[in-house]
Amino acid sequence: MAGALVSTSCTDLTEHPYDFLTDETLDFTDPQTIAEMSGNVYSFMRSTYWAYYGMWDWNEDASDLHLFPSRIGVGWGDYYIAYHKHQFSPSLDNINYVIWYHSYVAIMYANQCLGNQTFRESNPEAVAELRTLRAFLYYILFDSYRNIPLLPEEDQPAGFLPEQEKPEVTFKYICDELEAAEADLPETNHFGYPTKAMAWMTLAKMHLNYYAWFADKEPYDEGDKSHYEEALKWADKVIKCGRYSLSPNYKDNHRVDLSNNQEVIFALNMEAGQASGSYLANANLPSFGTAAFGFSGGWNGGCGIPQFIDTYAHRSATPSRTNHMTGVEYLDTRFYDTWAYGQQYLYGSSDRVKLDKASVDEQGPVDVFYTKEVHSVDTPGAYMLEGYRYVKSEIQANSYHAAADDTPIFRLADAYFIAAECALRLGGSKTLPEYSEQKAADLVTAVRERAFRDTDPSLARRTVADLKGGSVYDYGVREYTAGASGNAEIDAAEPKSPAFTYEEVWDDPLFVKTLEGGADIQLGGLLDDLAWEFVGEFHRRQDLIRFQCGNGQNVWNGKSWFSKRKEEKGVMYKNLYPICVTNMESNIKLVQNPGYPGRDATSEE
Repeated sequence: MAGALVSTSCTDLTEHPYDFLTDETLDFTDPQTIAEMSGNVYSFMRSTYWAYYGMWDWNEDASDLHLFPSRIGVGWGDYYIAYHKHQFSPSLDNINYVIWYHSYVAIMYANQCLGNQTFRESNPEAVAELRTLRAFLYYILFDSYRNIPLLPEEDQPAGFLPEQEKPEVTFKYICDELEAAEADLPETNHFGYPTKAMAWMTLAKMHLNYYAWFADKEPYDEGDKSHYEEALKWADKVIKCGRYSLSPNYKDNHRVDLSNNQEVIFALNMEAGQASGSYLANANLPSFGTAAFGFSGGWNGGCGIPQFIDTYAHRSATPSRTNHMTGVEYLDTRFYDTWAYGQQYLYGSSDRVKLDKASVDEQGPVDVFYTKEVHSVDTPGAYMLEGYRYVKSEIQANSYHAAADDTPIFRLADAYFIAAECALRLGGSKTLPEYSEQKAADLVTAVRERAFRDTDPSLARRTVADLKGGSVYDYGVREYTAGASGNAEIDAAEPKSPAFTYEEVWDDPLFVKTLEGGADIQLGGLLDDLAWEFVGEFHRRQDLIRFQCGNGQNVWNGKSWFSKRKEEKGVMYKNLYPICVTNMESNIKLVQNPGYPGRDATSEE
């Protein structure tokens, strides 16, 4: 085998090239060799998350929280518009190829070690580490595609093509692997590496999503709800193990260095120049806005969806649809930890020097002031200063961006929410009776307390009725195809960026809207809390598929937001992404996921 092998040391992520490596030329009893071999698994897993069109775009940009619109005068759009509109297609290779490719390459590197008898006999801890990582990568693939191959550990003859396994078999395989590996995983928090708690969290996720994953009709058939009991069992182990605690401050979970964070259970270990990842600071901020954070760069792409921004608890003298300009106090301080909004100021200036730009959307000199409302995703798109900008990951001054930030995958708050959701769906656990519905409300409240500690502590309290009630999200299409003149053709030719509010244009025929709301969403209050706590943490697509509307559709398919339209009842195939055409062409045994064009189970090879 030839490849670039990467050390997995917490302090040394330097790449080391090796050529023509085989089982005969590798010493599988040497710790350094094992570190270098397993390092490829971590390297490609980082790319699964942080390559362009990877896990962040997969889970967040297709959701109701964030989007990358076409930026008038800048660009963007392309694949990201398809994400937002849920116009998924096998031919959009960049969307469908990245996660499949990087995850399977990582799995193949894991298999190279795990298929070696010497390695399996002499390195039980390393075996457990790689089995857990491999199972975790299969969990990502299973969630995204469901119908996936399980690659054999042993060498295969030339020309071997893997076939997809039945989802029931893959589900059992992932769970069995995690449970088998767990015994040899460390109990203490070994930062960036699998621990027992990391395996428990993955098992909890597997069982939490079981009914949504295996649904073939609406509403989901939850049967005896035993998988919720199983998910609760694993989340409870995390909560009770005593090795993790909630961070005093929300922002502490999104610092550059998370190695000493007591809430983070598993994270991707990043290091500047050697193992970098997040591109979000550049992707969201414009070049003339990065000075507010003390760095240069900026591509001016993404922003928050206004309907989501309006859900944060706030105090304002005006209705929520008009609160983006002045007079707003956000009582949920997670808003301030997550979004750059309004007037921007020069970083480090004691007298708050306003940032301005010589020309924005041909308006001439203006202040750098991010407005909440956004015109549309592509008709005509977003103007230069439209939309609040996602800045949740710490941006250090005098750096290029936040690419060296460690990436939290699982944290204790997540375990709290899994336990709470299971208790609510069960109406109280039978196997762990302490997890009543009231316990669920207490767990969510415990997570919320730090967000309201310095504003209005009484708002941290969530009741059972709050969590089981509807969502406060104002679901429906919100697409304003006009600009300054009210004439879409004129504005497309001569872009302007006037500040406007949804209320001001509500009756304009060029403002497209549907009124759907969130009152009919089951456990809608809990879904809202998941958004406020975990926005940008690779959660949202999975959560929207799991939660259901009153008509039985899940929120992912059954609700509209911004420029994305809801699906007709019965359309469920978009719960899965298509297998990209490149993979289909390279393996004639692959069958396309139902609902997408391409080779299906009845096609001739």
